[in-house]
Amino acid sequence: MDSVFEHLAAWWRARTGREQLVMQGAMLLIIAVLVPAWLFLSASDFRRDSAAELASMRQVELQVAQLAETSAAQSNAPQGGDASLNGRVLAAAEAAGLRPAQIAASAGNSVRVSFEPADSVAVYRWIAMMGAGGAHVTRTAMSRVADSEMVIAEFDVSEAL
Repeated sequence: MDSVFEHLAAWWRARTGREQLVMQGAMLLIIAVLVPAWLFLSASDFRRDSAAELASMRQVELQVAQLAETSAAQSNAPQGGDASLNGRVLAAAEAAGLRPAQIAASAGNSVRVSFEPADSVAVYRWIAMMGAGGAHVTRTAMSRVADSEMVIAEFDVSEAL
């Protein structure tokens, strides 16, 4: 190992003063400019990747919270048989945070219900609760309200066979 350093020292001493000065300037440039620039770019890349990962984790957290809400709402949904279809439709709407605009008996043993403008996630939650409660959504009509996240929805619901 000493022979490598000895050869390097001999090579350095063989350089002229001007060559040594140019190489010292190049080393100073590398240490003073390029190393900090490399450190800054590495930190910037790490920060960008961390921000993307954080956004992804927050999205997963939001989805898990929505699933937990849906699961809790479904377990609170009225279960078939002991309540009328009308009562179950209204109870599920209340549990999902929806306000019925109109509810009326339809052909056979079914009910037609329309909701005031609401978040589409709440509407889908209501559909899931109706299925879990022993009812079947036979007709769906949903339309978006202007350029918002809100929808107007109308459904025909009947007893599941």
